[in-house]
Amino acid sequence: MNISVKNVFFIALLLVSTTAYACPDMQGTYQSDINSTRLYLQKQDSQNYRAVLDVRGYPLTLRKAHITSPQEQQNQPYTRLPDCTLSIEDFGQLLPHVKGTPYRLHFDSQDLQKTFNTDFVLKTDETPDGVMGMNQVSTDLPQKALDALNQPKE
Repeated sequence: MNISVKNVFFIALLLVSTTAYACPDMQGTYQSDINSTRLYLQKQDSQNYRAVLDVRGYPLTLRKAHITSPQEQQNQPYTRLPDCTLSIEDFGQLLPHVKGTPYRLHFDSQDLQKTFNTDFVLKTDETPDGVMGMNQVSTDLPQKALDALNQPKE
C-alpha cells in the first residue's frame, strides 16, 4: 500500500475538520447539580458562543466562549481536555462528561476524583470546589438571559 504525503495531509485535515465540526449545538440553559448556578449559551457560529453566568447573589455576567482547539486541549497542565470543551473567557470551561463516571483532577500534589451524574462538568479552577456537575435543561434561553445578551455594549 503506497500512501503519498498528499494523502496523509488530506486525511489529517479531514480528521481535524470533522472533530471541530462534530460538536453538538450547545445553545441552551444549563443548571448546576448542587446549587442554583445557571449558565446560558447563545450560539454565534459553529465555534463561538456568548455566555451569561447566573450565580445567586451576583448580577448576570456576559462572557465570550468558544469550542477549544486541539492545541488548547493538549496545552492543559495535567489532563487533556475532551473534544467539544467550551472555554468561557475569564471564567472556566464546560466539559462534556459521561454521566456516573469519575472526573479526575490534580490539586495540591494529589490526584483526586469526583463522580458526577451529569452530562457536563463546569470547571472554574483546579480545586475540588472549582468543579461542579451541569446538565442542559433546555435548548431555549429565558427572557432575562436574552435581555442581558441584547444590552448595548458600553
